[in-house]
Amino acid sequence: MDINPQVNPDGSYPLLHEKGVVGGILKSLIGYNGDPSLTEVFAYAGYWVIIGIFIYSTYMRQPEVKYGS
Repeated sequence: MDINPQVNPDGSYPLLHEKGVVGGILKSLIGYNGDPSLTEVFAYAGYWVIIGIFIYSTYMRQPEVKYGS
């Protein structure tokens, strides 16, 4: 699954291409891959689902009410 944008007609790379400016920064910081395998796609999706559940459960708890203190 190639998600890299097409190379511009003048031979330069678009911003989000992994060899472009923004894509290059994302590649060095978080390992952005413009041509991920199916396993990588499932791993990324699973990661974000787990993180989303963790954040939701952490911030949606009701505050405990303490009486008599």
